[in-house]
Amino acid sequence: MTTAPQPLPDHDLLHQLVTDAALTPEDLSRVHAERQRGASLYTALALATDERVVWAYLARTHGKTHLTSHKDLRVFFTDLFDHHVALRHQILPWRTRGNELQVVTYHPAARDGTNGNLNNQVLHHTLVSPTVWRYLYDLAYPTSRTGILPEAEAQALVTLTPLGEATTTTPEQRAEILAMTDGFHYIDVRRDPVHEDVRTIVTTPVKRHTRSYPHRFEGNRLVVMMVDPHDTWALQQLKQQTQRDLIITVTTEAVVEAMIQRDLDDGLWREDP
Repeated sequence: MTTAPQPLPDHDLLHQLVTDAALTPEDLSRVHAERQRGASLYTALALATDERVVWAYLARTHGKTHLTSHKDLRVFFTDLFDHHVALRHQILPWRTRGNELQVVTYHPAARDGTNGNLNNQVLHHTLVSPTVWRYLYDLAYPTSRTGILPEAEAQALVTLTPLGEATTTTPEQRAEILAMTDGFHYIDVRRDPVHEDVRTIVTTPVKRHTRSYPHRFEGNRLVVMMVDPHDTWALQQLKQQTQRDLIITVTTEAVVEAMIQRDLDDGLWREDP
């Protein structure tokens, strides 16, 4: 069985990343801020840094191949194991080579070799960033295949934590977990900002009273972020004002309030007629 470097404690790994210039001091400050809000190390690194640089560095220092995009896989045999295995071990199936099962993971210290928890299969790990890993998971195991995830599985997916392990969460992660268990999509505006052309389509009082904010157009439909997607009164108000079919997604109260404040700062406050 081949071996891999032992995983470093979080503090030591961050120190190594800064020392070797894979993280800037500004990156480090943002990572610490996310960690204090409840994020795991890997989710904080994914959100607060240039993942391409960080995971290329982690791959080099751990002797692993690094793929920068889902397109680099070329083939993707998603039926080699199910989503429960993927979430339990935080790996995704890629392909077989001889007696090896080649998998992708974001975890740099994942060990190659025989895995007794996977029917003694011989695993070979290739590294991708957390964002690429999540994209690949959604390709491999869409809800049409898995059904709506129960909370424990949604938490494992969102927080990058092996299924069944306890972890902390940020407010955004809690909102995404609840959205997934309810069959809705969650929008993180830090990764997917609101489109400028929809910001004034709903008046400010309606945004506030419905605890919602428009995000973008999809054809003739309007994607709306809501704190409570089951609020039928709010949905009626939004449909009445926009006169459009709506695609409902989930966000946090803090995001709605921050976007309304941004409207005020940008001179886009719009009162009801």
